[in-house]
Amino acid sequence: MEKNKTGKYLKYALGEIILVVIGILIALQINNWNENKKRTASEVKHLKELKSDIIETLKDAKRDVNLYRNDIQSIIYLQDFFFNKIAYHDSLAYHFYRSVEHYQLYSKTSAFESIKSIGLDIISNDSLRLGITDFYQIQIKDAVDQGRVSQGSMNFTNKLWPYFEKHFKPIDKSIRKDSAWYNTNIGNYMPKKWQVLDADALQKDYPLQLKLNRSLVLRHGIAIYLGVIITNGENLIELIDEEVDKLE
Repeated sequence: MEKNKTGKYLKYALGEIILVVIGILIALQINNWNENKKRTASEVKHLKELKSDIIETLKDAKRDVNLYRNDIQSIIYLQDFFFNKIAYHDSLAYHFYRSVEHYQLYSKTSAFESIKSIGLDIISNDSLRLGITDFYQIQIKDAVDQGRVSQGSMNFTNKLWPYFEKHFKPIDKSIRKDSAWYNTNIGNYMPKKWQVLDADALQKDYPLQLKLNRSLVLRHGIAIYLGVIITNGENLIELIDEEVDKLE
């Protein structure tokens, strides 16, 4: 009789233990499921923010590419004046003015910095994570550095301005006719027109020709690299969209 009672008690206790263990396992499973759900939601949130930042960065890059193309075209017009010996005309002053312009890529990196602070492994897709880090830590960094270099040791304005001071004087007319140029929050500012002092001396200024050609090469290189970033950024946006669709 005592053995039967003991056996029943052991079976009962074992059953209780099994139920407790099953309950713990279920609770852990539910907890893991909730944690995975939170992690996935966080990943989706950060990927969407990252996409928004990339879109804004590409807008700035596209603007810079268009401006660089305009500057390159201006320098090509100037090369016609120098090398094809065409007669000087007033519109060339505008193209000389454009040759000193400079643009800096300003990338939006707040989402990427947020991801780094949490841990890059928040992005579960290995290839996407590598693509994102390559885009920001190599490509964007290189483009920003190129802009800083051209603004610093190869600054177009600093290199070319002494020559323009020698060959031009300002006159009380606008260098451009369109009122939209230099339209800012504090009003319209229209730079004064430049008048050449000695067209023949300007056309024979060989150091200026060399510096303008160097400026063209640098601008062309930066524009090409920005074009690569735009293409890669657009491809990255597509990959982010695909990943978000899978996760949601």
